[in-house]
Formats: sequence, structure tokens, C-alpha cells
Amino acid sequence: LRRELWDELSPKFPLEHWDHWMRISSVNKGRECIFPEVSRNYNIGEKGVNVLATEYKRYFREIRLNDQPVLFGDLTYLLKHHYTSMVRELIEKATIVQGPGAVGSRLIHMFTDKSNEVFLIPYKREEFKSIAIALALWKSPRGHHHFAQIVKYMNNILVLADVRQCPYLPEHLRIVPAEDLDVRVGDQGKSCSDTCMQYHQLCDASQFEFINVCQELERGFPCERGCTLVVGYDVPNYVNDPNDEHHQKCLFTDDFSKCTSAHRSTRRLCPCRSRENGPYPSYLGTRLPYRSKAIGQ
Repeated sequence: LRRELWDELSPKFPLEHWDHWMRISSVNKGRECIFPEVSRNYNIGEKGVNVLATEYKRYFREIRLNDQPVLFGDLTYLLKHHYTSMVRELIEKATIVQGPGAVGSRLIHMFTDKSNEVFLIPYKREEFKSIAIALALWKSPRGHHHFAQIVKYMNNILVLADVRQCPYLPEHLRIVPAEDLDVRVGDQGKSCSDTCMQYHQLCDASQFEFINVCQELERGFPCERGCTLVVGYDVPNYVNDPNDEHHQKCLFTDDFSKCTSAHRSTRRLCPCRSRENGPYPSYLGTRLPYRSKAIGQ
């Protein structure tokens, strides 16, 4: 870590959940952390604020802290222009894995008789959890480069790429914002369903994927106290209530948002579309989150 970067981050570095904080776009400013493919830490216990005992057993219990010297060799391939070229080349030569067989437990059977091959698995974020369970990965994307996650699995290389976010995918695999998408700012306490209805439009939950970022929030709100990662159906939003602990903050989430949700303290940022092209999904997720719990304030 260079002194210049520490001087920039240290005045506002959080006391907990620093990894979530570093994922905020206004903090990382497009920069990425490089991590070694060698375990340098381990979880100290089965119970924690954000980790359940079942998750500990599934993901962390078998991890052994490395105590052997490791020679990483030439690391110039990690320079941005080299690494970007490598990711592009992997995607270009990969066998594309799509369709019903690419989701869930059926996925692993595709690689049992393969070796030293590259496979590209394009996914929508709402599909990632079933892919992660099949491959024993964390339930949400981690360790990715612009939403291209490289995984070594059964002597093969898998590239997991978000079809809405990964810029390296060919155009025919990408999903871009709808042409008729209008990003609307809701009144305090109003849901996105109600906000879109005011403009004779409908809310489309699939479009939250494109506006649930600090840059979009900052276009609609002042965000005087910056952006904070939270969990809640009513996000992305701006906290307008001076009595709320998040007053003047813009809130975004790494979970899924719901068109029909609202909170008395916030103004929502809403993805509205033409009625003519509807109906649209009002929610993409399956898990019940709790309202706006801050992560790494």
C-alpha cells in the first residue's frame, strides 16, 4: 500500500467491514485490490455478525493458514494492461456454457470429463447464488475484475461474467439498460411503484441493476455524507429524514431491491419504463433482507 493511498483513505477508514467499504465506487475510484491465491488468514470462530455457523462450515472450516514460503515469480501479468488482455483472451477462446444446464447442480457435470479447458459462464446476478452453490463459491460475486471472476475448477478455468456489468463480454451476450428506462426520483416515503405511476410508467426491478450505484445516486441526490452499503428492499435511496442515523447519505445494496417497498425516511431512486412494454418484474431476489442495516459505515 503506497503512502499516498493510505493518506487518502486513512482519515475515513472504517473500524469494521473495511472490505465492503472498499467496494464503494466513490472510495475505490475504479482501483482494485490484488490478492494472492494463497490463504494468508483464517476465520477465528464459527459465529460472527455476518457469518452463520452453517456458512463457516461450508466455506471456512477447511481453510488452512499457509505457513510455507511462496515464490510468486514474475508478477508483471498483473499490471492492468496485461491483466485486461489476459481476461479478454480467456473470454474469446472460452467455450460458452449457457442454458438450464448452466445453473445449479447440473453445472458441475459439464466439467467432469474435461481438462485444461476454458469455459465462460455468463450469468444474471439473480442466477449467481445457484451457480455459487454448485461450485462451492461465496454466495455473491467476490474477487472479480469488472465482474469477470476467474475460477480454477477440476483442472479447468471458468470465467464467470455478469451479463449486465462485465464489459469484456461480446455484445450478443450482454444485457444493457432498456432504451425506455427513465430514472426517477421519488418523494419521501413513496415506493418506486407509486413513483413510476405518477409518470404513467411502471417500475422494472431488473433495471435496478443499472442504477444501484453511487454515480447514479449522485446524479439524483446531493449525497452530502457519501454512499453507504446497506441491506434493504427500499434501496437505492437518499435519507432525507434529519432524525435518521443515515441522514444525508445515499444508500445502495448488494442485495436485490423491490419496486413496492418504501421507507418513511427516504427518497427512492426508481427505474421506470413505458407501460406499453410491461408487465415487468417487481423483485428479482428470493431472500428476505432486513431494512437498511448499514455495512461498513
